[in-house]
Amino acid sequence: MSGLSLRSQLAFLGVLAYCAFVIVRWSRQKLQARRLDCKPARTEVPGDYLGLKRIKLRLAAKAAGNLPQFICKSMDEAGVNAHTVSGAFLMNRLVTTRDPQNIKAILSSQESHWGLGTTRVAVIATLIGWNVLTYEGEAWKHSRSMIRPAFNMSSISNMNLFEQHARQLFRQIESHGWDYEKTGWSSRMDLQMFYTCYTLDVATEFVFGYSAHSQNPDARAEYPEIEGKAMPDFDSLGQTLEDTADWLTTIAPLGRWHMIIPNRAFKRNLKNIRTCTRWLVDGAMQGDKSFDRPHSVMDEMRRQTSNATVLENQACGVLFAARATTTSLLAWTTFYLSRQPATYQKLRAAIQDQVGLDADSAIPDMSKLRSCDYLQHCISEGLRLGSPIPFVSRTALQDTVLPRGGGADGTAPIFVPKGTPGILNLFAMHHRTDLYGDDVEDFRPERWEKRERDWAMSPFGGGSRICIGQQFALNQVSYVLTRMAQRYDMIENVDPILGPRYRSLVTNKSANGVQVRLHRARRT
Repeated sequence: MSGLSLRSQLAFLGVLAYCAFVIVRWSRQKLQARRLDCKPARTEVPGDYLGLKRIKLRLAAKAAGNLPQFICKSMDEAGVNAHTVSGAFLMNRLVTTRDPQNIKAILSSQESHWGLGTTRVAVIATLIGWNVLTYEGEAWKHSRSMIRPAFNMSSISNMNLFEQHARQLFRQIESHGWDYEKTGWSSRMDLQMFYTCYTLDVATEFVFGYSAHSQNPDARAEYPEIEGKAMPDFDSLGQTLEDTADWLTTIAPLGRWHMIIPNRAFKRNLKNIRTCTRWLVDGAMQGDKSFDRPHSVMDEMRRQTSNATVLENQACGVLFAARATTTSLLAWTTFYLSRQPATYQKLRAAIQDQVGLDADSAIPDMSKLRSCDYLQHCISEGLRLGSPIPFVSRTALQDTVLPRGGGADGTAPIFVPKGTPGILNLFAMHHRTDLYGDDVEDFRPERWEKRERDWAMSPFGGGSRICIGQQFALNQVSYVLTRMAQRYDMIENVDPILGPRYRSLVTNKSANGVQVRLHRARRT
């Protein structure tokens, strides 16, 4: 090394030191795994030591709209019963699982061994701030306690809220070219687009007390003026939320390296989202008595703090979670119903028995919708096949052991070193033939008639961090599907591509939308 400069010598020594560190760490982990009688998991992409091939293949699959199916296939190809596999991402190892026992361990029985992962969460926090979705520990407990009262049964079953915006939904749908006199059929439309606006309006009113009124912008004229602030651009709020979520899912895996990929559109979208949410927070805090604003999540939080930044961050977290999941579930359930006319007619018959099929009837009682078994089975099947939340990620906070996934048959425990990311692939678990049968890809609500919910069906996660708004989402979907069945006696798929294509964001959406025609039921 005498011919090298001092800087080159130091660099060479640094590389040697790092290699030595890696070898020592690997040896220690292997010894620890042997002591605990653990076996290694199968490798997702053999020979892909830096994970570059894995990244390339997944980006290609995402662009093609089949990322969830691609991951299922890659796990199948890893070997028999390969329901937990290891992989590489740059300089890190990670574990991906679709095993109910491992998912139960990570989310519940060994929950204290796992956290959200600081670098990944920091990326997500650039959009929604620090709140119930991004905090951990005592901060998370306090954050959740602030919003829990808003999710009592009366609030999440606010039928007037659902009905008000459902009427606007159907007005928008029925202004989309109908031939009432001759055929009763609508022209071709994308219901996913309409659902996106509906759920945004419901979510903003539920969270802030003010709706974005993306379906009916003229209604914003009734809102009070906020001193020093003009009305923000609510018309583009839904799309900016979608675009921002898309970008975040792309850069989140990069962790602390995400800043190396600049994106001006992301910054513009983020500014628009924050402008809208700040206006809504200011409107709620202003408390104008001249405007009849319904009770909201914001009102519950204001009982505990008047800090506008805290309120905005907390509200952003609830808004982000409440809107996207409901849109996805509504869209996927309708997607499959449109491809199975007999199933839709069976659903209409079940709803007729429970609340009738009069589209102009009084607001249905939520308890009757919850007890309509076939309606709930349809929603469960939409949850399973669509998996609105396809992945959940955690990071090991300490050396730990997962109960299954090791060895040639995948039944031995596996050792997971501290700092290892764990990807809980809920979509892949919901599509396992050994759990759901050879008809796993079929939309068959009847499978839920005798099947009990267990960890093999975890669409909203589990453990103490289970989605606090899951019942709010299920109530909305129950209500809209009921009103749809009352109003339209047929839904016809007009998408030439019968199978699903996925736009994998924070939630799973249909890349093709929900392309259908609707037939207006005759009024009795």
